[in-house]
Amino acid sequence: GILLNIFLCNFCIAQVVKTPFPINKLSWSHNNEAFSFSEGNNIFLRDSKTYELLNTINIKNISNFTFSREGEKQVLLAISKDGFFFVYNLELKDGKLTLTSQQPYFSINMSNRRNISQVAFSENSDYIALAMEDNSINLFFKLRISKQAFSKKLSGHWSSIYNLGFSKDSKYLVSTSSDGTAMVWDCGNSNQKIILRNIYTENQVPALFLNNSNIICCDSESSFAVYNLNGEKQLSINTLNKIRMIKPMLTGRYVSILTDENEIQIYDISNNKWIGYIPKCSASMVTDYQFNKDCTYILIGTQDGCIYKYVLAEVLLHPNEKPKKIIKETSELNKIQTARPVIEGRNSLVLSAGASYLQSPFLFSLNLDAQFRYRKKLEPFFLGIGLEGQLGFSKDSEIQNYRLNGEKFNNLNIITGTLYVPMGIQFFPGNRNFYFIFVCKGGVRITELALLSKSRYIIGDYETTYYVSGGTGFGYRFFETTVNLEYDGIGKLNPSIYAGLNFKMG
Repeated sequence: GILLNIFLCNFCIAQVVKTPFPINKLSWSHNNEAFSFSEGNNIFLRDSKTYELLNTINIKNISNFTFSREGEKQVLLAISKDGFFFVYNLELKDGKLTLTSQQPYFSINMSNRRNISQVAFSENSDYIALAMEDNSINLFFKLRISKQAFSKKLSGHWSSIYNLGFSKDSKYLVSTSSDGTAMVWDCGNSNQKIILRNIYTENQVPALFLNNSNIICCDSESSFAVYNLNGEKQLSINTLNKIRMIKPMLTGRYVSILTDENEIQIYDISNNKWIGYIPKCSASMVTDYQFNKDCTYILIGTQDGCIYKYVLAEVLLHPNEKPKKIIKETSELNKIQTARPVIEGRNSLVLSAGASYLQSPFLFSLNLDAQFRYRKKLEPFFLGIGLEGQLGFSKDSEIQNYRLNGEKFNNLNIITGTLYVPMGIQFFPGNRNFYFIFVCKGGVRITELALLSKSRYIIGDYETTYYVSGGTGFGYRFFETTVNLEYDGIGKLNPSIYAGLNFKMG
């Protein structure tokens, strides 16, 4: 029971919803009761614990949707690519969210909707913005008491606008065009506030507002920059990977970056520091990911139609940590089944030096050891092969006129070489930087008596015998140390200690 619990600490539990279509977008409800995801013409609402399908919303050509609040009520906002805006009331009944269908909350009075290239709405649902094919923006403000929408035309872009986004407080709108220009607009007076030029847009990653209303955008294919509302660059960070997506987190202090390797990197921009990453969960391309409101959970959607749900603390690795293995639980529609663990252990080469306390008439030995451990399909267990060499030193007072090859000596050395098979278990109680290890060894040892001095050396006949050993220890990052009890047919029982480097491989 206790040992099993220790092993399970090394697993990340990933809940997977499997769908027959790629996941376009994900969104969390405000209290984490549910999450929603979309494909071309449908939004699906599922319970976040049981994964039960709660509702399906049919909206032709969905562009964007999110959960929001209107006073005490929770609502789901959605907008189509041709400018129809929907608001759905959500109520909690018997612990489940139920959705009240409505007619379009807002519909743009426009004869030719095909001229719309991008749409967006503010989180408080007051503003709707549409980018047109003539590179202008129509900003609509909905006055609830009059049930009428007032609009303002915003002009300034010289090339096509590929993204629109509102600030968290709904005071500002940012538009990004393909020529590397981002413009920030004041929604209150419809004036242009700042222009950011020469931002990197070849990857189609747009300029976005952080939660503190600073703006984040790409500086190059692998770097991003943060600007304040005066247009002043606050910082620039090179991620060393191609950027596919940027998402703000929490108060504006943290941002997450999706790389071309399907890893999600997290940065503390207040300290200009990379704090960790979430390793890829699938070979399929990530299409969207979303943190819940307090960033305790993350949803990851993929091109092959899977949605992965993780506890962030269990999958967030420090920069030098390697990925854990993952257990996937699959839910096909409403059917849940458990799949086999996906093993992601890493092989290693351990090079170490040590010392052994020897039986009389010898005192101690200095040892060198090289050990390869195969873990990739066996994690948390390992099996390998090792080679060890020892040079032992005698107690001068106990060696009197000892004969070696016909000559008398008052001091001797003992040399051993051991070929062995190590097997054991390596597990991580928490942080992937630190681990405990239990190891057993069995093999063949060759032992020789010798005289080694500066002036000459003499090697005696060798003896071959069996060798067994058991030990335990711990490791931190690349460092590892173990204490062992060794036994062979000549030297009998000897304690030893080793310290060295553990190099991860493959």
